[in-house]
Amino acid sequence: MTKIHPTAVIAPSAEIADEVEIGAYCYIGDHVKIGKGTIIEPQARVLIHTTIGERNKISSGAVIGGAPQDVGYKGEPTEIFIGNDNTIREFVTINRGTTKQDRKTVIGNDNLLMAYVHIAHDDVIGDHCIFANMTQLAGHVTFGDGVVTSAGVLVHQFVHIGKYCFLAPSATVNSDALPGCIYFGHPAEARAINVVGLQRHGVTGAQLGHFKTAFKKIVRSEATTLDAIAELEKEDWASEPMVAEFIAAAKQKGAGAKGRGGAAEF
Repeated sequence: MTKIHPTAVIAPSAEIADEVEIGAYCYIGDHVKIGKGTIIEPQARVLIHTTIGERNKISSGAVIGGAPQDVGYKGEPTEIFIGNDNTIREFVTINRGTTKQDRKTVIGNDNLLMAYVHIAHDDVIGDHCIFANMTQLAGHVTFGDGVVTSAGVLVHQFVHIGKYCFLAPSATVNSDALPGCIYFGHPAEARAINVVGLQRHGVTGAQLGHFKTAFKKIVRSEATTLDAIAELEKEDWASEPMVAEFIAAAKQKGAGAKGRGGAAEF
């Protein structure tokens, strides 16, 4: 049974599925779709052109669907897509996309966004990520699956964060982050591999050992990145999924193919 508090304001074009709960003084705007079982706590706002999947929980004060904070945005119709089973805590802000990319901001499934997190225009967030309080993303950022940020992390525009990364407290990430690594500092650098994160996602035993070797050769070695990659690609295990992804990310990072952050899409 859907429960909508009498003080909530729901636009006529909004589509509300079964078993949705919308609390007191919420605002649900035009062209919003809210999936089954989603709970929106009092005083949250879903402004416009936003699709929210099933079983999400959106806490008080969150604002989803705001216009992109981009001086080039001229009011074009752009969107937000949010998957299933996400928790979006107090005062999180998520902005719509722009015409500079795909006109959409995307958040996957089973993510936790803690208080005061900001997701900017055109960002793409994978699945099973945890963003601690005050994590702030600029526009056109891509996060792989299973990334964890600590409090106060800042991410530059166009940067790609590889899957299973851990970003330490107050890290300033201004270029691509290689998958499976721990980053900290100003600017943030890869300091170690995220052993706990990799193990939680099934990278164990020999595969974990191979990933450690790849990390040492590319990050710790005095050889150039291209030389280290060429040496790694001779190994029989270079095709293992995490190693192959690590090598591909290192190639793209070295190319600096896109953006002032040196980021690229891959």
